Amino acid sequence: MNEVSLRSANPIATPVRAPEAPRPTESPRRGAPRADFARVLSTELDAARAVKFSAHARARIESRSLSLTAADERRLQAAVDLASAKGARQSLVMLDEVALIVDIRSRTVITAMDNDGARGTVFTNIDSAIVAQGGDAAT
Repeated sequence: MNEVSLRSANPIATPVRAPEAPRPTESPRRGAPRADFARVLSTELDAARAVKFSAHARARIESRSLSLTAADERRLQAAVDLASAKGARQSLVMLDEVALIVDIRSRTVITAMDNDGARGTVFTNIDSAIVAQGGDAAT
């Protein structure tokens, strides 16, 4: 008799148990992997939140002799966070002497100009504008 006919001849099936999963072994460095994971996760999340500059924006910053200090970059980060929380997609961010167009979803500065260059300019394709506060204060 083949296997198919044996099954049909025996209406009562015997339950089959799945093999038990192997138990994890304890790490000799108890607690270290969790700390390492938390550090790596924090670093990756910070990197994902960081504002990037497109090649075009970097070229504009260089050609227009603009500079952003570490404090300016923190203010820009805070402005992008605020715009993101409000659901903005494309924003004009005004720092002290610099105007930046930022794609909020990708957290990327698209272009940059000084305030003198921004005067008389019509900004299109933006849905929000943020005037960042001076110093280290949040926007």
